[in-house]
Amino acid sequence: MKKYFNSLLILLFAISFIAYPVHVIGQNSTNQTTTLPKELRFLVPVRELNEFVKIIDLSNGQKNFSGFSIDVFNAAAEFAIPSIRYKFFTFSKEDGTMNGTFDDMLRAVNNKEYDGAIAETTILHYRMQMVDFTMPYLDSEIGMLVRVQASKPRESALLTPATIVISTLIGILGIGVFLAVVFWIRIFCQYNRKKLPLRPAEPIMGSIMYTRLVIILVLMVSLLTISSYMPRQTSSLSLPTQRQVSDIKTLDDLKRKGSKVGYRQGAFVKNLLVSKGGLSESQLVELDSEVEMLDKLQKGTEEGGVDALIAGTHHLKLFQENHCDDFVLVPNFRLKSTGLGFVCLFHSSSPLHFLKINHLV
Repeated sequence: MKKYFNSLLILLFAISFIAYPVHVIGQNSTNQTTTLPKELRFLVPVRELNEFVKIIDLSNGQKNFSGFSIDVFNAAAEFAIPSIRYKFFTFSKEDGTMNGTFDDMLRAVNNKEYDGAIAETTILHYRMQMVDFTMPYLDSEIGMLVRVQASKPRESALLTPATIVISTLIGILGIGVFLAVVFWIRIFCQYNRKKLPLRPAEPIMGSIMYTRLVIILVLMVSLLTISSYMPRQTSSLSLPTQRQVSDIKTLDDLKRKGSKVGYRQGAFVKNLLVSKGGLSESQLVELDSEVEMLDKLQKGTEEGGVDALIAGTHHLKLFQENHCDDFVLVPNFRLKSTGLGFVCLFHSSSPLHFLKINHLV
């Protein structure tokens, strides 16, 4: 009995020891929820590539912020921090262009100049050393987009051997019919002009029947020959134009060929391709807009463009939807990433609000 009593005392002591710090932590967390500033300040990148964050200058001097990333954050903040105001600020220079890269924007947040950043920011290990990320609101991978070239234009199908044979047979057949008609007219005119006495009709009828038989045989041979070529010709015209995909499949192919590679403005892909991909900075070309992407990809390296575009698959798929016949994603090229998240620096000052936003995202 004494043994069980001692065990019970030890258990109660352990429970009280564990419960005390839990109570203190819970009390501090409750108090910390009130330490948020009256207005939170969030940075937003400025780019022409605005599928996820779009900024429009209004006539009254204000800016309108929209896009997928903005909508997701607004929906989460409406429930997580309904009583706290927040405002978006553009991460831009005086001329309106972006003030550096995404990493530069995160450094500004890390310096406590702002409370966070709202964008399609890829969650990376070295970035997590600077700022706090929410859970990913969108999965993401790094992919490669290359152009597609037509290896056999449709116009060349009109000059195939089958077409030449058919055209020749039709020409011969037409000439044969024309000569036959001319021959009949000539014979008919000769008989009328000479006004020869009537003779038995058998020789004339025999000549006519013989001519008809020859023409029928020629027609049958021609039709059989044409019919044998027509299915082959029809199938070649009905098939879509064959497409030849670029032979670039890996980063090694880019290094071996010395190809130019495009990446989106301000993206971390540049550092990734140089440090881990082994590409030189001279091979990398920063692209500011979708129009520039299209122009550079169509030109290729030889004409001052790029042979491949490397970016997040969420961006590449949106671009490919508008130009699906001209470009294709390399199927076996994928670089894993954690995903896209929001940057919020009030994790330590108000963990409860941070957890709410994290959960809603």
